[in-house]
Amino acid sequence: MASLFFRLDSRTLSALLCALVSLGIGIINFTDPPLAIALMAEDSATEWAQVLLMAGVGVFAARQGWLARRAGRPVVLEVAVVSAMVIACISEIDLDRILFGVKVVATWFFVNPRYPLGLRMLAVVVVVGSPMAVCVWLLSRWRQCLQVALETLREPWGQTAAAGAALYIVTQVLEGPIDKIPWQQHHLLEESFELLAAITMFIAFAARQGLGIRLLRAIGQRGSNFNEDRVIGAWLARVPPRHRYYVDIAAGDGATMSNTLALARAGWDGLAFEGDPVLFTRLARTYSRYPRVRLANTYVTPDNVVDLLRSQGVPRDFGVLSLDIDSYDHYVLARLLEAFRPGLICAEINEAIPPPVKFTVTYRPDHAWAKDHFFGQSLAMLDALRARHGYALVQVEYNNAFLVPEEVSPVRSRPVAEVYREGYLARPDRLLRLPWNREMEYLQGLPPEQVVAALHTRFARYAGRYVCEV
Repeated sequence: MASLFFRLDSRTLSALLCALVSLGIGIINFTDPPLAIALMAEDSATEWAQVLLMAGVGVFAARQGWLARRAGRPVVLEVAVVSAMVIACISEIDLDRILFGVKVVATWFFVNPRYPLGLRMLAVVVVVGSPMAVCVWLLSRWRQCLQVALETLREPWGQTAAAGAALYIVTQVLEGPIDKIPWQQHHLLEESFELLAAITMFIAFAARQGLGIRLLRAIGQRGSNFNEDRVIGAWLARVPPRHRYYVDIAAGDGATMSNTLALARAGWDGLAFEGDPVLFTRLARTYSRYPRVRLANTYVTPDNVVDLLRSQGVPRDFGVLSLDIDSYDHYVLARLLEAFRPGLICAEINEAIPPPVKFTVTYRPDHAWAKDHFFGQSLAMLDALRARHGYALVQVEYNNAFLVPEEVSPVRSRPVAEVYREGYLARPDRLLRLPWNREMEYLQGLPPEQVVAALHTRFARYAGRYVCEV
């Protein structure tokens, strides 16, 4: 399901949905003209659908602007989008008339002596002054606007948003000629084009926000997140394990974005840890069909990892380790490798932190991930650890790194910058798959020393709880 979703990017998805909506409207136009007229009338369901979709675009843009501001990045795009959506929503349903009982956003109101002069002047200031202020603010930052526009148009969601905006603007400019096209019911083409534009822009900004990813998480995507299970299978084919035994540390519910479910299905023995009691209940339900996999409802730490594995009789050179605890992963792995030598390691990394910066959360028994960017270890930190223990860094797949013991690895350990670029930085869809990394994207253009300084600033509230160095 995940691979299907990623093939259906915002451009394809918006085109398919718009085609279906257009087909439906066309059928209604020719088979039930009264219904078509009702759907396209003033304040109809079609207009309210447009408003809700455009309001959603505004909310997405506002949230992204807030994140960009926190990260110290330009917010010109978000300001422009929010302003445009506010104006569009007001004009589509005459929101001013609904709220005040009179059409305030209109020239005739400004000059109508029936209304108090103070009220009319206030209307002029709000209706004319606010957009003018935004325009002046944007024009004063025209270089940022141009740069952000070019960057946006390089991404699928940006191309989709531009197509939707262009359709909406053309519809407004050519409203009169469009309404005169024959074989349509009252305002059908105009309202249809506006609806399609709203759908397109909503899909674009939803994709930018990572709504598709979050939907997959919410409904429980079964199997690995970014095909890690296939990567594991490929490396196991090249380096057959001595023991068909895996260890999954922080297994979640055992199915949603699991790196090891495919191994359980293939009949492997295994040991899965999950400390969260709710997730462990789901894990037990998932693995009731796989009796060869043992489960442990406990949090794994550097202090207990070796004893936990030994108490369960895990072979020293077991086949696969999957590690993803979103915290002090570095120290758990370091302690584990002092006593065990897994044949293949799939370790989550904090992929937003580029090499050669070495970052890791330090171990504290009371640590809990706050769902922010303060988690795990950077690839450079993991690279230092693997070198100490004689492992080869063979691949990166978005936010996971793969290690193989040097004595059996078919390839030499690859330079950390090269494997990072190949497995994450050069992937054109990386910000579609990991949209929350947009607020950390500025790090990619900084020298290593400035990356360290930027992280110290970002993680100021975690002072003393991490290592960050070049």
